[in-house]
Amino acid sequence: MSRISSYIIREEQHYSFDQLKSILNFESDDQLKMFIDTLVGNRIMYQKDVNRKGELISSLKKDTYKMSYKLSFVGIIYFKEKIIYVYPKYFTVFASEQAENIISHMNLVMKVIKKYINSRAQNIDFFIDNEGSSNSLLSLYLFLLEDYVNNGVYQKVEEIAELNGHGDILWQRTVDIIQPFIKNGRPYYTDVFTTRRDTEKENIIREIHEIILTKCSNELRKLRLDTFFSIPYIEFTNKEFDDIGERDYILKLVEDELSITFDNKHQTLLKAIYQFVKNSNFKIGDKSIELLGTTSFNLVWEKVCSQVFGNQKDKRLVDLNILKKLKSNYVGNIKLFDLIEKPFWTAAGKTASKSLEPDTIVISNNNFIILDAKYYTPQLEKNKPLKGQPGIESITKQYLYQLAYQNFITENNFDSVKNCFLFPTSDSSVKNFGKVKLDMLSNLGLNDIDVRFLPTDKVYDCYLKNEKLDISFLDL
Repeated sequence: MSRISSYIIREEQHYSFDQLKSILNFESDDQLKMFIDTLVGNRIMYQKDVNRKGELISSLKKDTYKMSYKLSFVGIIYFKEKIIYVYPKYFTVFASEQAENIISHMNLVMKVIKKYINSRAQNIDFFIDNEGSSNSLLSLYLFLLEDYVNNGVYQKVEEIAELNGHGDILWQRTVDIIQPFIKNGRPYYTDVFTTRRDTEKENIIREIHEIILTKCSNELRKLRLDTFFSIPYIEFTNKEFDDIGERDYILKLVEDELSITFDNKHQTLLKAIYQFVKNSNFKIGDKSIELLGTTSFNLVWEKVCSQVFGNQKDKRLVDLNILKKLKSNYVGNIKLFDLIEKPFWTAAGKTASKSLEPDTIVISNNNFIILDAKYYTPQLEKNKPLKGQPGIESITKQYLYQLAYQNFITENNFDSVKNCFLFPTSDSSVKNFGKVKLDMLSNLGLNDIDVRFLPTDKVYDCYLKNEKLDISFLDL
């Protein structure tokens, strides 16, 4: 029986070849080289020559031992009986006693990533990067098991029309077939057709589904990920696909069912069942590497902050409960975002379609608040070197967001304007790290930018529960 081992490694942390070999307990250099090669090829890992300064590269160098490696990925990697948790970079200090806390936090992080991906597109693949999706068997197994937890085993429901039943009345069928009696010029029906929904208990697709769920559950238990993802053990049957027929026959059964199914949930499930059967000759790990997570956690952080603080950028003015105080030249149907001026090109005589794009705008208690989620881990302590902070372009843009709304703010007498960067932290409370200022823009009457570090456990919990955080949480 295989021995699965778990390891923890930090996103964006630079490691030498020997450090990776030690941390991830690779027995041979060749095996680690294969691991690195696969991740570099998938743009999950980047590397640079430690003897040179310059840009990170994604192609393998000949002298592997002189390279520095970093993972631009948050999530789970499965490779050669190793479960590797790549935790977010805001856990800046790692000690062995933190391992349990980090894995617990990773459970929350994976739920956040999954919700973010599902909000963008209905996709059974859990790993999606900027260029598309992987064909991860592990993500397929998780989808099938979580779908079962939420929706149960596949059921084929047939709607049957019957006379004088207890379901909803089928008026069109009743009018077409039943002869009413007329009283005072009005038709009355003593008999009506009603609908009854019958669930077909003996269904070949259901049997296939139960075999698949049993296989998925057993495989996830072997990987010791069932507890991590809070998925109960499922054992429906001892049957195998061979008890039903050859693979091509089973695929044809699923295709036929899909062709007569119009329910979206059932269609998605049937496509997943089809993919499982199609890949039934493979097991997790056979395809070299399995990935669950994202290469774009910065976008996840932006989405999380936007949702929990109730982003109003795309709302119409009429929906902001401020219409009564607005000056008459502001049309109620216009969106807050559309108030930002767009560049005009005189030679072409045309206005560009895009302009400044702030992350999050919130109007609260007659205060105008501009928030920008920054997935950085800056070092801002006075007794340490300044590093890891957003660049000058981020700072100037944040000032310009206020400038873009300045006329609107002034003309409509908002009490105050707040500008704020939002950074993630593993701490348990909001941390106030002062402001960032640029005098040449402050002197124009623009507000300096507040700096807040937000407790990710709290913010993620609100995101997953669809709860809002009041703007007072930031203590601006």
